[in-house]
Amino acid sequence: MIMTLRGPCGYSLPSGHVASMRQGHESMSRCRRPNTMQLNIQNVTPETVEVQGQVVARAYAEGVMLATLIATAGTNKPAQEVIVSQYLDAGLSAAAFPAIVRSIETRKLAAEREHAERLKDAREHAERVKSYESTPLDEARRRAKREDRERKYQDMGRAIRSANGRSDFSSGNWLDNN
Repeated sequence: MIMTLRGPCGYSLPSGHVASMRQGHESMSRCRRPNTMQLNIQNVTPETVEVQGQVVARAYAEGVMLATLIATAGTNKPAQEVIVSQYLDAGLSAAAFPAIVRSIETRKLAAEREHAERLKDAREHAERVKSYESTPLDEARRRAKREDRERKYQDMGRAIRSANGRSDFSSGNWLDNN
């Protein structure tokens, strides 16, 4: 009889592969499935809460159930934060775990600050880019100035060539100034 064990990712292991179960943390990091617990919290009233389709007393959900879920997460701080943030999003109290609530609020404030900073940078960048945009009148002025400068250089070249008695640069011995 082959005994089937469940690995850390939920996949089946034959009984001879117990050593891979003992790796624990190393094999957990290779999981492809996220390790977050999604709670389906609905119908929150002052007395009752529906969690995963089961109606329970609000005090039980905020006390025993939350403590059990946090204990299930163990020392995995991100998993604890996911559980508590779902409770807070549903409008339930997580006052029994102030450190986790504080870390969630700190992370949210940091995310809001970062978002505000990105928006500010985007506005500043848009203003800078707007200053580089040119109107057709500005482009026409630049083109006229460039054409005028080119015409001036061409006239200077013609004057030099005519003073030397040559019609173009490559005719004759151009090193000879006679």
